[in-house]
Amino acid sequence: MALQIREAIDYPFAETFGRPNASHAVRSVMFDRAIRQFATAHLNVVVVNPAERLETQRERLADLNLEWFSVDLPPLDDFARLLK
Repeated sequence: MALQIREAIDYPFAETFGRPNASHAVRSVMFDRAIRQFATAHLNVVVVNPAERLETQRERLADLNLEWFSVDLPPLDDFARLLK
């Protein structure tokens, strides 16, 4: 599904971010690991994630039972509703 969404969006991803490569996945793993380490060392962790709408981090870290707040702009909310 992610590939379909990416192809449906008229945006120069490769020109802006470079060709897709393993570093994109590694970056996600590194952020997940840092959040896991912080959450296990602290009580009552609250995550505020700006522009989260198309991210999957909340689902990947669901087992931590974090209090999670998303802050998105209305145009992104409208776009995300179109994808559902």
